[in-house]
Amino acid sequence: MRKDLKKYLIVGSEQDKVAFFTEVQKWGVVEFINAHDTYVKDVPVAVHQAMQAIKILRGVVPVKQTELSDDAQLETIAKDIIKVHKEIENLQEEKRLLFQEINRVGVFGSFSKDQIAQLEKETSSVFQFYHSKPHSVENPDEMENVVFIGYENGLNYFLAVNKKPTSYPGLTEMTIDRPVNVLKDRSNQVSALLHTNEKKLKDLNQYNVAAHHYLTRLLDRYHLKEAEGFSAELVDGALFAIEAWIPPEKKELLAKHVQDLSIYLEEVEIEADEKIPTYLENSGNARIGEDLVRIYDIPSNTDRDPSPWVLWAFAVFFAMIINDAGYGLMFLIASLFCFVKYRDKVKSSLRRTMKLGLILFSACVIWGFCTSSFFGIEVSGNSWFSRYSLTQYLAERKAAYHIEAKDDVYQLWVKKYPRLEGVTNPQQFIAEAYSEKDGKKVYELRAKFIDNIMFELAFFVGSIHIIISMLRYIKRHWSHVGWIIFIIGGYLYFPVMLKATSILNYGFLIHKSQAGPIGLYMIYVGIGSAWALAIIQHRLGGITEIMRVIEVFGDVLSYLRLYALGLAGAMVAITFNNMASNAGIIFGTLIIIAGHTINITLGLMSGVIHGLRLNFLEWYHYSFEGGGRLFNPLKLLSREN
Repeated sequence: MRKDLKKYLIVGSEQDKVAFFTEVQKWGVVEFINAHDTYVKDVPVAVHQAMQAIKILRGVVPVKQTELSDDAQLETIAKDIIKVHKEIENLQEEKRLLFQEINRVGVFGSFSKDQIAQLEKETSSVFQFYHSKPHSVENPDEMENVVFIGYENGLNYFLAVNKKPTSYPGLTEMTIDRPVNVLKDRSNQVSALLHTNEKKLKDLNQYNVAAHHYLTRLLDRYHLKEAEGFSAELVDGALFAIEAWIPPEKKELLAKHVQDLSIYLEEVEIEADEKIPTYLENSGNARIGEDLVRIYDIPSNTDRDPSPWVLWAFAVFFAMIINDAGYGLMFLIASLFCFVKYRDKVKSSLRRTMKLGLILFSACVIWGFCTSSFFGIEVSGNSWFSRYSLTQYLAERKAAYHIEAKDDVYQLWVKKYPRLEGVTNPQQFIAEAYSEKDGKKVYELRAKFIDNIMFELAFFVGSIHIIISMLRYIKRHWSHVGWIIFIIGGYLYFPVMLKATSILNYGFLIHKSQAGPIGLYMIYVGIGSAWALAIIQHRLGGITEIMRVIEVFGDVLSYLRLYALGLAGAMVAITFNNMASNAGIIFGTLIIIAGHTINITLGLMSGVIHGLRLNFLEWYHYSFEGGGRLFNPLKLLSREN
């Protein structure tokens, strides 16, 4: 729920300033307004260090945690973590460079630099090392005082001994500061040091949780000092003054807790160009919906909170896209296990994510049973699983409608399957409309009916969703009355125009002959009334309202993605099942596991992306302004851990 905020001027004694801000921080209901446009307070070094230390520990193997609340010790630990991590980075870089150097000079083998220097002194000679690309030197054996050492890493290597430094055409001189034996010894030392420092970092990871709590305490102190700095001095520093956003219903509670302090609160006028924060206060499932809303945008301070609407619509769309009770049941069990085991051990945000999983996968199970979908297994219409499904019920109602009407649809199926002639029972009518393929019965009429039903359900759900959005802001946009009439009219008329039978015909007993004319009339009335109401409300600005007919029509059709994605997932599951059935036990099992893993992954991605997209784009068109800034009161972060 979104609640209004009011602006207050707070004046108090400078002596009570610290006590006032400390008390306010405990209750977390006041957002202070900075009185200094140029005021900038640097974040303390300790905060940066704690954040850096926590970031480093994210990549370390988890260990049993040790409780520690001494901030001085934790500050030292944070510095140690950063120091050890820096040492590890330096050692890793040195090891990389050593590896490159070993590859570069390894062909010359192990030798002593001191011995080389002694030989050079005794023989009055100069030892030089060279390399060259293959074929860059025509006759390397004919070069005077040059010895071929070997070929490695795509290069030829040579050693030359002369009385003075000499250059050779095609050869590039090399400098060898350390021979390969020295480099390997150092590499072993670096590896040992790396192991030691990695163990140190792992041991320091026992303070990971303590470091998080330490950081929140640091941030609490920083935010407190920052809020105090927002205030202005009055009467030569004897008083302080500050403006703040406060929920009206919280004012009395706040005043009660600071009644022993010399503090005065007075509501002041909000300036025209001032951006009022958006205060959302939700609990339970609505708080989960608020998390979803924040993914896209923050409601404006005049928006109605869409949190519960977004949550439940997302659950429906997600279930329709996954469209499989087996997938949903599998993840529901996993989510339930995690929730029961870890709900008291994790932060509230992660706990809400677990609850979201329970809601989404429960919806998948329910919808999967409604559509008789279970791991892509083709279920017979006579099975108990289908007997209680929504789609089977609607398919039977549709069959009964056509049997009674003896219309062109009935005649088409009787012509294709003559054994249907005279059948009056809808269950029998569906069951007898089959053909055999590869020794299996294919229930063509049932599949066709259910496919049409799923198509229309997506359209129906989309229409309802858009209408709900329009109803929420109908007082702000009078034209929504007309567009609601237009949507209903379109739903009545288009099946007749397409010569199709709608759920309205066989489910709610609205005959085609009635639905068509009424629907067409509502389309014209809806467009006309939307245009007229827009002109009445917005004067000349409402003339362009008629152009929204394409937008409204397109938004409703956009919900057909629910049908398309659900159908795609079902077809992929069926395809993998058929492939596995012909591949033997071993390969078949592998195909089942790999195929369904791919399908589940794609389904989850589609469910999240498109399930939220239909809320954030199509639905938000008509009942969301956005662009808000969340109410950010001074509060104790440590209390949330």
